[in-house]
Amino acid sequence: MTLRSRKGLLPAPHDVSSPTREPRVRDVLPKQLEAFDDQVRIDGYTYVIEKALVMAFGNAVRLKSLLKRATSFGKAARSRLAALVNDYFLTLSPSTDDSLWQAFRDLIKHQERFSDAPWAIPEDELIEFRTILDRHAPIDPLGRLRWLFDDSGYAEMEFKDNTAFELARRNALESIKASDGTARLIELALAAPSSLSIAMSLAKIDWPIEDFACLVEQSLPMESLWSPFTSVVSSIANQKFGEAWQVRMVRYVAEATQRGDLQADAASFVFLRWPPLASTWSAIAEAGDAV
Repeated sequence: MTLRSRKGLLPAPHDVSSPTREPRVRDVLPKQLEAFDDQVRIDGYTYVIEKALVMAFGNAVRLKSLLKRATSFGKAARSRLAALVNDYFLTLSPSTDDSLWQAFRDLIKHQERFSDAPWAIPEDELIEFRTILDRHAPIDPLGRLRWLFDDSGYAEMEFKDNTAFELARRNALESIKASDGTARLIELALAAPSSLSIAMSLAKIDWPIEDFACLVEQSLPMESLWSPFTSVVSSIANQKFGEAWQVRMVRYVAEATQRGDLQADAASFVFLRWPPLASTWSAIAEAGDAV
């Protein structure tokens, strides 16, 4: 059969909208239309949710999208969703991607924060959720702590005030650096929701100039960190150490660009947020023509 013949078998627009002699829609409609009440709507939603849960098995992206809508599910559907999340962790062994665990945690903490809301998930269900969350908590401290560096506002809600929140952030950075060094902080900056919040937390930490230099130098190969992480860390160090920082960064940039290890566009972020003073321009001039 030719394509033209096949197209001729398809319904044409006038089959539905024009008053032809025998519109096909009239032939297939039931004589007595079913009453569309609340139960029909509930049954329809239930069917859609059940199909969505089936399609989400073993798929972290789909599971995360359903977690965002879990408050509109019934208790049975939420329990099944939690079981799917648990099965994902048990059977599929997610490698370094802890985004589903983070999304599950966000749901639980959000419900705890608004437990009095009419749409809140009941406490007996949250107990089950917390058990699954704790059972599959990331072994890597970065996975357990990176939620602190989220500027959406949800992380801060878990603390009594901003002072306690900022202290928790600084303690997390101190802990990671003490156990794994500054290189792990770079990994955290890449994985966290906001690298800017990490950089700003460094302003109230008394680390030696060597640690700040390592953070800047180690972040320069990562283009995604140039702004704001690299530039903000360099600016904070400039405020802390003044001329000593400027001399060190100018020397590093000049030597790295001469060796070809550092491109000018990356080097510019070292100086980007320094104050617009004569001393800044003099320091940049000493870094060489490449900058």
